[in-house]
Amino acid sequence: MRNYRQWLVFSKVILTLLGLTGWYGPAQAAVNIDRTRIIFASDEVAQSLTLSNDNTTPMLLQVWTDAGNIDASPDNSKTPLVALPPVFKMQPGELENASPAPEFPPAAGNGPGESLLAKHLSDTASHPGH
Repeated sequence: MRNYRQWLVFSKVILTLLGLTGWYGPAQAAVNIDRTRIIFASDEVAQSLTLSNDNTTPMLLQVWTDAGNIDASPDNSKTPLVALPPVFKMQPGELENASPAPEFPPAAGNGPGESLLAKHLSDTASHPGH
């Protein structure tokens, strides 16, 4: 019984060390964005982001913006930009454009000046036949 306890402790130590050293490998994104920032001039109507699905499976994507609250869900997002299309499917190796565009008519209180907004991209593996 004593040998079993030593083996159990040894296994836990090895698993902990492997976990701390990154043995499991880094997480990698399946869908990549061509840039991290979009700057709108005051007279611009829209910008375009190019997304690429580098995964081997189809992906279902949802794009939205918010005012910097990382915990905000898409339905609670209040910004002067609308992501078009908000939800779409990408095949493996496909390139797709997502266009954050200003609301028309602009929301009240959005005058000239600078604003910092966050864009979010949520991807989920799509199942064949769905």
